[in-house]
Parts: sequence; C-alpha cells; structure tokens
Amino acid sequence: MQANLLQRDRLTVRELGYLTSIDPSSLGKSFRSASESKRRELARYLIGLQYNPLDVSRWGKTGVPIAGAIDVLKYYTQASNPQKRSRAKEGLQKLLSEVGECGDIAPQPQQVAIGKIESEFAVNAKGQATVSLRGAARICGVTEQALSVHFGDNLKPSKLTKTLFTQGFDADKVKRFAVDGILDTALAVIIQHYAVHAGRYCTEPAKLALSAFAAVGIRTWIQSELGWQKPEPKPKPVKHLPPTPDEIASVFDITLGKTSLPAELVAGVKLNAIAASHPHLRETCEEGRRLLAAHASIPEPLLTPTAIGERLRMSAQAVNRLLVDLGYQTKNRFARDRGHRSEAAYVPTEKGRKYCSLTLGTARNDTTYQHLKWNQSIVEELQRSLQGLWWYVLDGVPHRATRELLRQQGRLLGVGSRVARIGVSSGLVRVTTSKLETIESAFTAALGRSVDVKIEEIG
Repeated sequence: MQANLLQRDRLTVRELGYLTSIDPSSLGKSFRSASESKRRELARYLIGLQYNPLDVSRWGKTGVPIAGAIDVLKYYTQASNPQKRSRAKEGLQKLLSEVGECGDIAPQPQQVAIGKIESEFAVNAKGQATVSLRGAARICGVTEQALSVHFGDNLKPSKLTKTLFTQGFDADKVKRFAVDGILDTALAVIIQHYAVHAGRYCTEPAKLALSAFAAVGIRTWIQSELGWQKPEPKPKPVKHLPPTPDEIASVFDITLGKTSLPAELVAGVKLNAIAASHPHLRETCEEGRRLLAAHASIPEPLLTPTAIGERLRMSAQAVNRLLVDLGYQTKNRFARDRGHRSEAAYVPTEKGRKYCSLTLGTARNDTTYQHLKWNQSIVEELQRSLQGLWWYVLDGVPHRATRELLRQQGRLLGVGSRVARIGVSSGLVRVTTSKLETIESAFTAALGRSVDVKIEEIG
C-alpha cells in the first residue's frame, strides 16, 4: 500500500475496507447516501466535518481522499463493537505512518472566523448577541440540517437539547432558535457539545472555537471578533433644583425692592413665586396673601367661570354646574334674560361668599349687568372638592376591588351637567371601561342625577 500512496492521493473503497474491516459494499452505500434524503450515519458524520455531500457520494467511483480515509477510520475508532474499534485503530495507525512518510495529508479543519460570517450575527445595545442557525452550524463545523434537527416545532429530546434545558433554556425558547436566532449563551452550550460531548460527531472547528472563548467567555469573544464597541451612554439631563424661598425673596429684593412699588405688592409677588416653585408651601403662601389682602389694598385678579374652566380643563357651563353641586353658588331665580341680563344668573351661597365678588359689566347695548366672579383661591377649593366628591362617589361602588383600584389609580377630572370625566393610568383604561356601568350608577347615587362617564388616560 505504501508504494501506491506515494504515487496517488486516494484509496479505493476496497483498500479502505481492508483498513477498517468493513465490507466495501457497505462503505459504498454509506458514501452514496450522502446525496440522498436518508443519509447513513457515516455520511452524516462526514458532512458534519464539512465534506461536500456530492463529492462524498462519488467516492465509491473516484476513490476516497487520504484526508477522508483518515476521518472514516477515526469514525470507526468510536464504534460500539470492540473488534471494529481495534481494527480501525490499527488501520488508522498504519495509514498515518505511511502518509507521514510521503507527507501527503490534507490540512486539519480551521476555525471559522466570525468576521467572515458577520451577517449571521446581531448584537444589541447591551452587547447580547444572537446568531442564525446557519452561522452556528458553520462555527461548530456541522451542516445546518444536522443542527436543525435539535430545534423547531417537532422538537425531540436529544443529548444537546437536554443539556440546553439543564442550562435554563425552556422548550419554547429552544424551538424558536431556528426562527429567532440562537442566543450567545446557548451557542456556548452548542459549541461545547460538538467539541466534547458529541462522541463520534465531535468536530475540530467546535474544539477550536471552544478553546478560543473558554478564557474570556462567549459574549466577549463574539464582541471582540465582530469589533463591537459598547455605545457611549447618553448624558443624563441635569436636574435643576427649584430655588429656595430665600433665593426667590432675594431676587425680588434686588430687583423690585429698588423701585417705588409698594412693599405690600412686592411681598405678594414673593408669595406667588414661592407657591409656584414649592407646591407644599402653597397653603402657607395663601395665608400670607389673605393677611396682605386684609391689611393692604392689593387687588387680586378675579376669575370668570370660563377662566376657571381653562385651569380645570372644563367648560364654563360645567364650572357653574360644579359650583352649584358643591354648594358655592345657586341659580338666581330673579335673573331675567330678555336680550340682556340685569341681574347675575347665579348668586353665592354662604359657603361661597368669601371666594367671590359681584361685579358690574357693560353689554353691547350699553346696559349694565351683574356678573359673579371668583377669587383665584376657588380653583384650589374646587380641586379639593373634586377629590372629596370622587371619594364620595367611590363609596357607592359595590365591588371592593374596583373601589380600591379607582381610589388608588384614578381621579375625578371634572363634572358637568351631563358628563363626568375621570382619569386613570394607561394600563387601566380597559379594566375601568369594563366597569363603566357600575361607575355611572355610583355617580347617579352621589349626584342625584344621571351623567355619562368618560374615561381619559393620564400620566
């Protein structure tokens, strides 16, 4: 055989059968099955080593390359039959010794460079990588078809899939690998399988890949091979703290304090600015404004129902109705409307007198009429009253779970003569809508009239 090998680079199937003690006709059938749908185990092994299926199917006629003969002998050294293993080891040692003398041996498989199959990878902003089934097969030195049998809808437990399960990958994720891609952590398990645990199906590319990432980890290895760089973090917006009350007062002392404006007016401006920057001090500032109003003539702008509605996101009609419902005003039964109105349409109740004033206005026909306007503090009063009304309505909701959900996650935005608006967070709009009939019944019981409830999304 040595003389023959020195003159040619292939073995006949008969010569290979002699080295392996396998019937040449059986070897020929195994080689021919490489191009068929039902491949024999030897054919699948060779294709897993990146041999071209068409070339393997012709080895019975063209002869077996020296590198292919060595791999066939390696395959049979893993046979379950002790005599076959022993015979294959002897044949492999003999062939390697003869090939070593003539130097005619094909180079060993090389590790697949990830950079050459970069299109098969995807890396997200956190550096987590996924690889396609094709890319994983190339790294492991097996065919895509051989790897795909472990994944998909017709998942059958194999040694590889069982290993993936023990590593924390559930069956649904493993089934989706062929479609969604294989996670980098799962790729490490697959490479290790084909490098160490696949028995006769272990491949050199998988062993090379395993040795490449064993020290640094699969994710770092992939990032390094692809040249991935961690994105620069976006600078966090600088959160400016509101000025302290002392700082606010100092600004107005430096500016308005040097003018001829009355000190009471400057003090009122300070109180307004402090209340705007520090909502928790709003009540305290309101006390200060009331004290200034009692001892100084600082006029406070009065608000019409339209202006109040703009702040509460309600119509003027809805504001008037809310003021009636909450006991701040009542309809004036002496008011007349015959082209003009000489008396106010509404008059304040005892509760509402401290928040309003009757003013005179001039109509287009130069006639005067009375108009009820409100202090700015009524806006906060209405907001507090809306909260109280909301709790009163919720007391009429029969289901405790619904009542507590709305108490914690919802709020009353406004009440009109026909419509009540409530706001809930985006995730609860659907649940609240399903309870609409119950909520409307609670409003009817609380208000003594029926209203349509509209649900709005709030942040």
